[in-house]
Amino acid sequence: MKTGLKTAIALAFVGVVAMAAAAFGQSGDPSGSPSPGDAPRARADKPAGLRHRAIHSETKVQTADGFATVIADFGEVTSVSGNTVTIKRVDDETVTVTATGDTKVMRNGEQASVSDIKAGDRAHIVQVVEDGATTVRAIRAADENFTPERKHGPKRRLRGPRPGAPADAPADAPAGEDASFFAA
Repeated sequence: MKTGLKTAIALAFVGVVAMAAAAFGQSGDPSGSPSPGDAPRARADKPAGLRHRAIHSETKVQTADGFATVIADFGEVTSVSGNTVTIKRVDDETVTVTATGDTKVMRNGEQASVSDIKAGDRAHIVQVVEDGATTVRAIRAADENFTPERKHGPKRRLRGPRPGAPADAPADAPAGEDASFFAA
């Protein structure tokens, strides 16, 4: 894939997330403190970030050769057979894709093969439609216990409270000594 197309896809995805965040009243304030004009925030027992609520997006991007549509789907893996992965989104839609040799497959933050993905994993699938042909670009999957390593910002689980955090702490509360700060 050409570098220009990769850049266009990345910029389009960031733009869609930013526009959706604005549409859903997400604050850009890193402290999480609402300002007087902010819309009401998500409940404390639910993740507040848009990345926890997005389940499907389609974005049209301009490329050097014309246009492409980037499709992103998020859901739970229901089956894996050969190079075919099926996920079920929370809106009860089923998405089935077939990986190729060019598909980047990751599981729990490491390069993997389609056969490493298991039913019950959470998955993020990215497809690109260009000149009428749909290509699966990436499949990222993670089991329920995976916590991604981040270069910047707090480390967060993809879903649910951290191990060691009090049961009544928000999902993004840290574990250990600081966890008591987040308890009700």
